[in-house]
Amino acid sequence: MPEGLLLKDLNKDGKVDRVVAEKNGVTVAMGKGNGDFGPPVLFPTEKDNGGIAAADLDGDKNVDLVTTNFKTSKISILKGSGMGGFGPATVCQVGKGAYEVALGDLNGDAKPDIVLADVDGLIVLLAK
Repeated sequence: MPEGLLLKDLNKDGKVDRVVAEKNGVTVAMGKGNGDFGPPVLFPTEKDNGGIAAADLDGDKNVDLVTTNFKTSKISILKGSGMGGFGPATVCQVGKGAYEVALGDLNGDAKPDIVLADVDGLIVLLAK
């Protein structure tokens, strides 16, 4: 069952692509530019994803993804290829139950930071 949804141009073709956080990973379907999408491709992550967000986290001009997992208190970070694909997930233990994620530059260094809504409150991870 889908848990999170994101629409973003992942491959720089000017068409909106669809990313869905699901039980076993994220599925990516490339936009056709007419309101339709191609077949979904699964990129494995930590199980039972919830929140999902996208930004260029590492400065390579490609969209990267972050997903949350409430049950395991982990997040998955997937580096984007720039062509709509993603590398293997890097899984990190964070908090006690992160259920939502947002990305944005909180400290003015032009790097996106990660903000998590967790059962104990907000968790801020500043980019280095």
